[in-house]
Amino acid sequence: MKPAKLLLLVGAAALVLAALPASAQPLSDYLQIIDGNGNPIASKITSSPEGTETVNQVQTLDSGSSNPGRVGDYIAIYEPDGTTLSDIVGIISIFGQATFAYISDPFSANFNPATYGFVNQVGRVNEGPNGIDLILGTTWVNQVTYPGGTAHYFSDGNPDGGLTVALLGFALVGVEGLRRKLRK
Repeated sequence: MKPAKLLLLVGAAALVLAALPASAQPLSDYLQIIDGNGNPIASKITSSPEGTETVNQVQTLDSGSSNPGRVGDYIAIYEPDGTTLSDIVGIISIFGQATFAYISDPFSANFNPATYGFVNQVGRVNEGPNGIDLILGTTWVNQVTYPGGTAHYFSDGNPDGGLTVALLGFALVGVEGLRRKLRK
């Protein structure tokens, strides 16, 4: 295959990838409760792709699995820069019942975790460029109901702007190649 044709094909493929709708992108965040035998008890997946979530939207997972003694406790998860809040995950009270909950970015400028029932920051972690797999541990799960149970929070991080720019660059090269081919 000639290099010009190969470049045209790569550019066209990049254009298709860059034009994919947001709904084709992977889902953003995931909270899962696992019992002491490793079996899933309950899970909650953010229904929006990363970057399209609603501002300050609380996702709850009420399975009776959370530890009532941890109501109000949360862990703050920051972007890799260590200063921009990415997510918070913890246990809040809803109608008097301890409920696992999380909020994924974006946050409003005046965001206050206490407004949503997150009042005690008990941890702070930075996610990597590809997100974070955070094991909350047994103290977050109701051990009377689920002995040995643990909570896991997954966040996929933010989309890579560099990859998008690279795809658009390849797309432009492909378009230029097509333009030159049509001129001949």
